[in-house]
Amino acid sequence: MNHNIKKYTVAFPFKYSRAKFCIKKLSEWGVIDYVFLKELSLKNYSLQELCTYSNLEKQIVIQILLPMMKIGWIELLTNNSDFYFVITELGKIACKENKLPDKEEDYDRNRDFLIDFNNNYYGIQKLRLIPEVEVRINELQKTQNNFIKFTIPRFEVYPNYNLMYKAVEFNNEKIINILDDFHFGINDTKYILFDVHYNKSKNQVFFHDEELVSKFSKDVRDTISQFNFSEIKDKKLIRKDYNLPKFDFNSSYKFEIDNDSLDMVLGAKAHQEAVINLIKESDEYLIIHSTFIGKWCIKNKDNEYTNVFNELKNALKRNVNIYILWGKDEPDEFDDNFEKSKLEISDIEALLNEFNDKCIKDGILNTINFNNFSKTGSHTKFIISKTSKDVKLFFSSCNFLYTEYLRFESALLITDNTFIKNFLCIAADISSGKDLHSGSIRNDFIQFSKNIPDSLASSTNKIKVNLVLKYQHYDYIDLAKKTCRNRLYILSDKLNDVASRPIADALKNSSFKKYAFFSQRSEKFTPEMEKIFTQYLLKSPININLKLHNPKNRLETGKIPKKNHSKVLAWDNNNILITSLNWLSSNASKSPSSTDIYHEIGIYVEKRDIAKNFINTFNSL
Repeated sequence: MNHNIKKYTVAFPFKYSRAKFCIKKLSEWGVIDYVFLKELSLKNYSLQELCTYSNLEKQIVIQILLPMMKIGWIELLTNNSDFYFVITELGKIACKENKLPDKEEDYDRNRDFLIDFNNNYYGIQKLRLIPEVEVRINELQKTQNNFIKFTIPRFEVYPNYNLMYKAVEFNNEKIINILDDFHFGINDTKYILFDVHYNKSKNQVFFHDEELVSKFSKDVRDTISQFNFSEIKDKKLIRKDYNLPKFDFNSSYKFEIDNDSLDMVLGAKAHQEAVINLIKESDEYLIIHSTFIGKWCIKNKDNEYTNVFNELKNALKRNVNIYILWGKDEPDEFDDNFEKSKLEISDIEALLNEFNDKCIKDGILNTINFNNFSKTGSHTKFIISKTSKDVKLFFSSCNFLYTEYLRFESALLITDNTFIKNFLCIAADISSGKDLHSGSIRNDFIQFSKNIPDSLASSTNKIKVNLVLKYQHYDYIDLAKKTCRNRLYILSDKLNDVASRPIADALKNSSFKKYAFFSQRSEKFTPEMEKIFTQYLLKSPININLKLHNPKNRLETGKIPKKNHSKVLAWDNNNILITSLNWLSSNASKSPSSTDIYHEIGIYVEKRDIAKNFINTFNSL
């Protein structure tokens, strides 16, 4: 017995969840299936004749023919009290080639999966894994010597559906749809047990079950192998837990895309043109999510439909599937303006229904899907347009169906397939609203996502693009503090003092210049409060220069310049986060009761001069 070899059991943590999937299974027909169908294409056979022809028993022949009968390739006919197997027209088509088309079978199944600390997904059924719950691990820790427990931070992981599908699919399977959603993120933790042998004299680690550890990423193996086993006393209970590195905060939706697949769109008029072009270019489907909808965006002062709705009508004529999602929450019955808000919403819904009715009267049977006017509760603004050439995502600060295009807006136009595939899955969850209703729209969006091929690998210049969900926003304040060298800009539509802790305190003692702009005070935030808060921010060690945005350039002659509406975090030359979050008036801090992870969404970009160009444009207003 080698006394230098010590045996340990390592409990390694993973995030865990289960979901129900709609699955299509594809499998090949056998040679004998092809031979039988080909022979039936030449003549009709009775069961006995087929048995004689094939030298097989009746039961086996029936087992061969039954699946082909179920899909309509073969049918039974009677002749003189005898049954004959006859090929159908579909069967004749199927056996024209050198092999039969793959068999398809649809079914719903629950599948479990694990996610490691670097966001790799593992299908439990597919890999035949046996994860343990935390209660069981804690029991083992109390009773088993040389038992090492790693822990992972207790917070939600936001699902990457593409990775999830690939992890749970078996060979010859294809995930058609996911029947569950993850509005609340993935919270649970389960553990995989690894038996480890440690050679003390050589300081080497060996895994007892190499087949098991090889099912996981190299990161898992390396983390265990690099653990300091020498500090553990042999044959002792180990009360201490060992923390894994924190999840990379942007790991769930972190992408590298081609430089040419992302453009920034700035300004009101550029937004107006972009929206019209996205509608005109739409060929298969068009999705518009606007927080608010205004009557003036449907009909103008002359009671005629606006350019936007005229173009939507033209798209309907082209048989484009159009979805309009409305983000505004239903009015709160305890609000003083409840009756007024309820009436306004009712009037807008009536106008939108009237538009669909007018389309039908004009002979356009295709109409806009308004998601039954269910409000999503999301503050995010985006348009997804599937054109004849590609699919485009227009992600913006602009309320497309509420704006009069008089205020400065910021947007990103993205054409990267992989990024949009993932965004469409989030759009599907957003369409379910806070009440998590599951309807046909959600299923449509998931199917659209699945139909988009992944982006082709390219050696061209890559840029970093991260999708940022609500409770991840302040991580980028921390990132800015660590990486900013010269200047940082924060743009918000509204202002109150909610930013004092997550932004002001977080940026204390930083040496770069800090500027913050707002366009209006929040309700109940008085001028005196504004003055006190401005002075607070300006003092050391915070040193944030807060200003009311005061543009000089008029967008329309004779009209007062309209203030900024965009929500942006930008620093130095190459870092920008364009978002729906009002940085200076909305709270994106995580709390135990927080569930609305899609209420605010942003996109962070690292691209040469993108922040520089934004800041120069903004300062020129």
